[in-house]
Amino acid sequence: MRKYLAAVILIFFCCSCSEKSAESVDLSAVEGYLFGSVPEYKDSDIREIPITFLTERDSLELKTTVGTRRIWQMSIIIPEVPGSDDPLKHLQRAVEKKYGLKFGVFQKITRSGISVELSRDFKRGERGCRCTFTDNALEQLARDEAALPVNQHKAAIIQAEKDILNLEYSVNSFYDETGVYPDSFDALMVNPGIKNWQGPYLKNIPNDPWGRKYQYRKTANGFIIFSTGADGNSQLHP
Repeated sequence: MRKYLAAVILIFFCCSCSEKSAESVDLSAVEGYLFGSVPEYKDSDIREIPITFLTERDSLELKTTVGTRRIWQMSIIIPEVPGSDDPLKHLQRAVEKKYGLKFGVFQKITRSGISVELSRDFKRGERGCRCTFTDNALEQLARDEAALPVNQHKAAIIQAEKDILNLEYSVNSFYDETGVYPDSFDALMVNPGIKNWQGPYLKNIPNDPWGRKYQYRKTANGFIIFSTGADGNSQLHP
């Protein structure tokens, strides 16, 4: 009887240890931003915030739901990792250490007293290494909100504003190196014969969300870039 009771206690103890050994960490925020919270700004679906994580040029990218503006995804982007043969592995180890995570094993993450599962992804991109944290439940909320007609219109405007900001960045880069503004978007991709041109500053010119070309005009003090909007007659710009 004693042997039987001891065996039951041992099994129970092992199960309890197994339950506790499943990693559980408190990831209430990434670099000060909470999942499910609403950022102070409300003008963009994606916003990059300069942070210092491994280098001085790291950034934090936030994605929010279109309607309620709640954060559902955060990505740490590392342009380069000095002294590492494999920047991706280096970033993974740094994230594991900073947030107490163990990648490759099942983890439940406690946030605001609620146990949620976050999917985590490491990959290389054009701007360097990226570690992405996604709240799966809020991601579904983002999909549901985006499917609403009123939010589809909002999402189109947000995308147009983002495209225009990227185009403005390319034009300003052109100006910084040549001292003049381009006559058209084409000059950002092919050197029109201007001294100190160090492009291409742009790989391609996207159409706006309504399938029309973005408009570029030089002005007395610089330039203006805009979309003609859903009706084709507006001047939409950030």
